[in-house]
Amino acid sequence: MHRMLVAVPIGLWIFALVCDVIAVAGATGPWSTVAFYCVAGGIGGAVITAVPGLIDYFSIDEAQMRRIATYHLESTLVLCWFSLPICGFVLRCPQRASCRLSSRSSESWGLA
Repeated sequence: MHRMLVAVPIGLWIFALVCDVIAVAGATGPWSTVAFYCVAGGIGGAVITAVPGLIDYFSIDEAQMRRIATYHLESTLVLCWFSLPICGFVLRCPQRASCRLSSRSSESWGLA
């Protein structure tokens, strides 16, 4: 079951990246909003996927397989942990669809 569910958060996070690239490139439309919901859906999907993943994890007997599963568990937790502030930033942005770096901040980062 875990193997089937894993595709959902991975696909949502990849599509969120594509939507963000399209939005930053200047396309009109709700690309930033779609990216936000994809990140949030990916986090939710990862949490749902974790339940059968933990059942599988505790049934592993081989040491090498357990080490690989532990690495997978930790990397997924880190990814979800770092995705949460992204969602928080977008929620605080007054105009979510047009939230861009201001010219002053982009100049200070050397982007302009």
